[in-house]
Amino acid sequence: MNKDFSTHSSTTYKRMHRFYPCFTGFVLTIALFFYSPSIQSQSSVLVRLCPGAQITDLLAQFHTQNTATALQTLQWKKIGRFSPVYEIVVEGRGDTTLLERLRMLPAVCQAQKNAALELRRKPDDPMFDLQWGLLDIEAPRAWDLSTGIADTPAPLIAIIDAGFDWSHEDLQDAIYRNTAEIPDDSIDNDNNGYVDDYLGYNLTTANDKLYKHRHGTRVAGIIAAKGNNGIGIAGVNWNGQLLLVSLGKSNQLQDADLYAALEYVWHQRRLYNRTDGQVGAYVVGINFSLGRERASQDEFPLICAIIDSLGNEGVLTIASTANLDVDVDVEGDLPCACTSPYLICVTAIDQSGQIIDNAAYGKQSIDIAAPGKSIWSTSYGSDNLYDAGTGTSYATPFVSGAVQLIYTVQCEAHLAHLKASPDSAARYVKDLIVQNVEPLPDLQDRLLSGGKLNLYRIFSQIKSQYCHEGPTQLEILRFYSPSPDQIHVLFTTSLYGRHFARIVDTRGRVLVHSTFYPLLRDIHSYTLSLPPLPKGVYYFILGNDYEIHSRAFVVLY
Repeated sequence: MNKDFSTHSSTTYKRMHRFYPCFTGFVLTIALFFYSPSIQSQSSVLVRLCPGAQITDLLAQFHTQNTATALQTLQWKKIGRFSPVYEIVVEGRGDTTLLERLRMLPAVCQAQKNAALELRRKPDDPMFDLQWGLLDIEAPRAWDLSTGIADTPAPLIAIIDAGFDWSHEDLQDAIYRNTAEIPDDSIDNDNNGYVDDYLGYNLTTANDKLYKHRHGTRVAGIIAAKGNNGIGIAGVNWNGQLLLVSLGKSNQLQDADLYAALEYVWHQRRLYNRTDGQVGAYVVGINFSLGRERASQDEFPLICAIIDSLGNEGVLTIASTANLDVDVDVEGDLPCACTSPYLICVTAIDQSGQIIDNAAYGKQSIDIAAPGKSIWSTSYGSDNLYDAGTGTSYATPFVSGAVQLIYTVQCEAHLAHLKASPDSAARYVKDLIVQNVEPLPDLQDRLLSGGKLNLYRIFSQIKSQYCHEGPTQLEILRFYSPSPDQIHVLFTTSLYGRHFARIVDTRGRVLVHSTFYPLLRDIHSYTLSLPPLPKGVYYFILGNDYEIHSRAFVVLY
């Protein structure tokens, strides 16, 4: 992967230093050339310059403090288009020494290693267990309230991955088109700083010619494969829209690539916010299933900082943790070691609610679990258009789909809350997801939330808080016993949170107790199973946190 670098010989720079105010710009100009770095033979560091500092200041300060350095060649490349972030490369190994030296320079505010990234995927055996993950998160019950919206502007999930098959039969309608850009004319028509980003953006080719890759195609399908269209599968969001950002070949990805991709998304949402939607894109979340194992927050401050910057603009980052059986609180992980309030880190579970083999965990670092074993989705590069994948990569898009779907619930008070402030909306959506998990024993001491994603619980809270009209009202419409061991009740309620049903005897003793969450509909039904009861009078009690209603009944034999 060729990259543009400006290169300086330490010896040459020393000779020119006395003329630095007049000649430095000339040296920087004539030294620009194409350079192909080798990770094995070079050391690479990312730096953010302090306000007002220039790259020439860094070079001068580095030379002054390292006159005896054995690192003979210093190359640089600007990574941030809208921020003073640069990649610095030296010949030979020794990035730790380089990092320490750069951090001492007055021109440098932040610095980190530019290490290799890996896609968060694991080899899998194809298993046709048709989308058990959607049933596991109770998506069908939540779809009673929303299956997404096709209106403009629809909330977008940006996917940062190696590549995608955007022409897949079940994904074509899900790909966001930047209609302010004219495709293939080599002009930045919308003046957003990127040329020909009509179907998304490829960081390597600097246009929308996306690489095709199975990993990104699977992720896209889990989030937003077209639902209810008679073909293939359904995504979490039947009508979801995806902004695709392709990084290039998966075995060549580095932190610099990730930073540039995150900045691209940040800039699109920032433009959208600043222009009231006239330019940019309404991105509400980023899904990325790549990272770096055993890394601490101190090692990648730039990545953590831009996750915060994204959150300030209203964008949540939803990221997978490592495919390793490790506690990342102890071992570290990129990006899950970041302490951002705008980050949701996800691990993978199987159908029994257990964290899968070779999936990381952490009581402080990992927020939530989602289905991640034998997940059926759209695919590329195989004989079939659909196959199954296993790993944290395929758990994360369930959460990303939930984030996107939350923004589509058409309740006036809920939408007003989301639009009041982008950063508070992002935190609100994260809280909705994390606080409405389904608790699981295996997760209680291994994840921050102690549970797995449950879309129905999330939507129940939204509807109970924002979507009911008037005061909460519980009313029993019909109460009968279809058989000696059952009681059936029809009722209405405007609260879609936890309800309970009980059988109590005349002395007040609770003989049967059951809790449940009503379906999202106008008239509800619930059947309570009864144990053998002696003859006598009993009370059936139906209630929630605000109201309780009862009906008496008699057992005659």
